[in-house]
Amino acid sequence: MTPLAVIAGIPLEAYRRKAKKPDFKPWQIRVIPSKHPRKAKLDEIWSRVVDAAGNDAEGNAHLILSHNRDSDRPRFEAQAETWCRVVWLPHQMARNYATSDFDDTIERLLSFEAHWRASIRPSLDSPLLLPETAFSAAKPVATMWRRARRVREDRDRIDAVEQLIRRFRARHHQEGAWMDVESLRFDRGTAHGGHHLLPSRRTKLTFRLPDGFHFDVSHQSKRPFSVHDQEGLSRRFQKYANICPHGYIRGGH
Repeated sequence: MTPLAVIAGIPLEAYRRKAKKPDFKPWQIRVIPSKHPRKAKLDEIWSRVVDAAGNDAEGNAHLILSHNRDSDRPRFEAQAETWCRVVWLPHQMARNYATSDFDDTIERLLSFEAHWRASIRPSLDSPLLLPETAFSAAKPVATMWRRARRVREDRDRIDAVEQLIRRFRARHHQEGAWMDVESLRFDRGTAHGGHHLLPSRRTKLTFRLPDGFHFDVSHQSKRPFSVHDQEGLSRRFQKYANICPHGYIRGGH
């Protein structure tokens, strides 16, 4: 399983200085330059970035992005960080494309991402696959998803996030299922369908979900309950709900 790094937003003039494709084994590298000759800009190429990430069969995409306005970062993060990894390259460094300084920076970022993959990237039994909007976590561990998404070499620590994931498991995994503070039980459901989903729903935090992967949610006391969907809207069910890892309601009663 070879991870993919999509390096995007390199100013066009800097990109054209180097015709040879960069090599950072074992990573696959895809470079998508900005359309502006001297500025790192993502707006006009964003659809290509998303397509490059979505076309990776295993969902292994890590986006190394550069953009000339830091205030725009949350807008791009909101569209990608739940299914990809999003890392920011300073736009000043993007102008140094093809230099030793640039290569050293990318090597350092990819080394950190490899550590993240080995330590935090979810597997089938990871609590990170639980739908964040629907699962009511205990307050001391409720930041698990956000910290797993956003840990960087200059923000937070991988070992601290690992510890938080272990604490989450100890608090919420009971009798073979996940139990939230509202006494809702999240069991792994029987897979069905799902192959037609958009890449952003087939993958979570670079982990390719099995087709149809979802949770069967019910109240511990077998009574009616409410959960919040991917948009944060409260949905009411009498017996059960089928919810995917991104919080989309797939069915219920």
